[in-house]
Amino acid sequence: MSAPVLAAVDPVALDAAPARFAALAAGHAGTTLVVVAVYGDDEGIDPLPAGQLGEGLARDATPAFAVAAQAAGEVGVSAETLAVAATSPPRGIELAAAQLGAALLVVGSSAGGKPDRVARGSTAARLLCGAPCGVAVVPTGWEPGHGLTTVATGFVDTLEGRAALRSAHALAARAGARLRVLAALQRQPWMNGPTEDELRARAENAAEAAASGLLGAPVDIDVEMGNPAAYLLDASAEVDLLVCGGRGYGAAETVFQGGVTREVTAAARCPVIVLPRGVTAPIEPLFAQAASAA
Repeated sequence: MSAPVLAAVDPVALDAAPARFAALAAGHAGTTLVVVAVYGDDEGIDPLPAGQLGEGLARDATPAFAVAAQAAGEVGVSAETLAVAATSPPRGIELAAAQLGAALLVVGSSAGGKPDRVARGSTAARLLCGAPCGVAVVPTGWEPGHGLTTVATGFVDTLEGRAALRSAHALAARAGARLRVLAALQRQPWMNGPTEDELRARAENAAEAAASGLLGAPVDIDVEMGNPAAYLLDASAEVDLLVCGGRGYGAAETVFQGGVTREVTAAARCPVIVLPRGVTAPIEPLFAQAASAA
């Protein structure tokens, strides 16, 4: 069995969107869906650190499981459940992801923050700074609608950007979706050499080279001169999923937001997956394995 997809559902907010998207991803991957809910319990948490570090938590995780079961059932997927007593939601979710060896962690954008925003200090924002696997941030109230028909990736000609493209392609191929490779760039004031036309041509060539040899999903390559974050945010209203690489530095096998991904996850209209650097269970093998077994 491949690594599971983990959906974090808040027992207080009871937003079903993370469970909906996680069920869709697990169904395409042919892997297990596990729903985790973090709660407070003075039998499971030492009262001293809980009093010093603890946050407002529900006393009972079961309401989250009822919401998640219904959401997963809407896309024909059953879910296992895991209740975790911890001093904070991100701590409990991270522990669950590490213990289960999750390939993908799905969390709502508004957990601890404002709707449709990844607020500073929210569960989503904290998990995007050190999670042990890819993190999908799902807008509040998101519903699958027609499913995944168009998957997009924000392409940068780096190791992280090429890994994001391969992962997005593997998911698109498994879902029967179209892949859009989105590259945006700005000519910086310190650049004396290439013109905008030359930069555009370089970006197109790099994206085509990165996508060459990928089979199973049609690929469209779009290059835009302008602000990368604004370009991806505009595209998020037209696609069903965005897949982005993480920051190009920091600890390996963990997720860290870069400047662009920080803006994109904060306001995207569709779910956004941010991938870690050198993670042992990336989503590319998750969906590639499912495709080869089909």
